[in-house]
Amino acid sequence: MFIWCGVDAAVRELEDKYVISLKPNPAELAGKFNPDLVRENMRTKLDKTRDCVVEIVLKDTSSIENDPPRLESWTRIVREEIDRLWG
Repeated sequence: MFIWCGVDAAVRELEDKYVISLKPNPAELAGKFNPDLVRENMRTKLDKTRDCVVEIVLKDTSSIENDPPRLESWTRIVREEIDRLWG
């Protein structure tokens, strides 16, 4: 069963009983890539879900402005934030 809701509601309702699927906004990879914004958004979501079971799904990756290294940068940033909390 899938339920769409904000991170706060998901944490409150699901706790660690279900997997919370974080799906970052793919617009973060389009246009002017801002690593600081990616880090801030991911840090906020991961901090809120630190006691939950979480998966991170990057969807709609076709809008990377013909710049594949953006995917590597995004992945590195997310990995660093995961390691910061659970490393």
